[in-house]
Amino acid sequence: MKLGFFIKEGLRLAYILPPVTLAKYNNNLFRFIPYHPTAANILVTHNCNSRCQTCAMWRSKSSGELTTEEIVNIMAQLKLAGTRRISFSGGESTLRSDLPDLIKEAKRLDFKHILVASNGLSWNINKAQEYLKNGCNRVTISIDGIGEVHDKQRGIKGAYDKSMQTVMMLLNLRKNEYPDLDIELETTITRNNLSSFADVIKLCKELNVGWMLSVFENDSFQFKGVDSSNLKMDQNEEIVKGINQLHHSFRHYPLSPIISHVALERVKRYLIRENSYDLRSNIPCTAGFTAIYVDAVGNVFPGCWAMPSIGNIKEKTLREIISAHEFKERRKMMFIKKCPTCPNSILWGAWYYIPAILEESIWRLRFLTQDSQKRDVG
Repeated sequence: MKLGFFIKEGLRLAYILPPVTLAKYNNNLFRFIPYHPTAANILVTHNCNSRCQTCAMWRSKSSGELTTEEIVNIMAQLKLAGTRRISFSGGESTLRSDLPDLIKEAKRLDFKHILVASNGLSWNINKAQEYLKNGCNRVTISIDGIGEVHDKQRGIKGAYDKSMQTVMMLLNLRKNEYPDLDIELETTITRNNLSSFADVIKLCKELNVGWMLSVFENDSFQFKGVDSSNLKMDQNEEIVKGINQLHHSFRHYPLSPIISHVALERVKRYLIRENSYDLRSNIPCTAGFTAIYVDAVGNVFPGCWAMPSIGNIKEKTLREIISAHEFKERRKMMFIKKCPTCPNSILWGAWYYIPAILEESIWRLRFLTQDSQKRDVG
């Protein structure tokens, strides 16, 4: 990440922090929170070539998906709305034959961050070079564990080796042709891979790539219908151990700009459903103000897949959708946590709320003090 990115994000935080914090304690001030959807995620297809235990999208063939022209039109509307970062995902994004054209158009529209999220199964050198040449500057590859752990969760034997071949190919392209390319591995937390965090993060350190975690929840529309009996976690001791490992790793390696110690604690308490820690009365959700999602058939979501869509881009313009009273009310419901689940806000909400930032400062100061004491003893 470049210094300019952090400066711009810092200025935006300074702009949104006070109204978010005040509105948390007085909902009448909700209307003063600026709506600025800087990040957009477009599911370019619902089709997928993986067989993940955590997802239902691959189980049926998608139809009626947005055309190239329709997605280009959506991107133009997003740009007018102030979006700076755009992600192409799915399903499996690389199954869209027009993905290079979409990336090229995103670059022409001057999106600063153009991300392709993928399972890494269908890449080759020609495809990778075309994506990067056309403007993709960030790639996220899903890695849910090492070897068989990943294969089991992805439902395909040999998936780990194929995905890691893609990662190594991207690393080689970053080294020789695209030095500004950001590469990140993403892990979806389930019972099956809870003990694999340390191995995946060790791999990220060795490869010098980022790492991001996702929280599996049935309420997001991609996951409805999934049998979660073997995925949901009831091993509280393992959860605590796993998250504590992440705290330690985060101290010594920049996993992701989104992850914080406060966020990791919220993930831990969310997973073990700790009664004394009510996520709905804690850090407010700002996803509805900072992100916007569009699925492969044009449904628009206010920065959360677990909430119902607001409208369809084939029927109304983006401006009409985001200006509607229903959209504003949906953002408010998310802000005060009257929503099915909380996977989005668990991570990034901590950076938009002053008490959470103060808590994060205490975490980091405590770790610095511990490190200093260890050096003095040594």
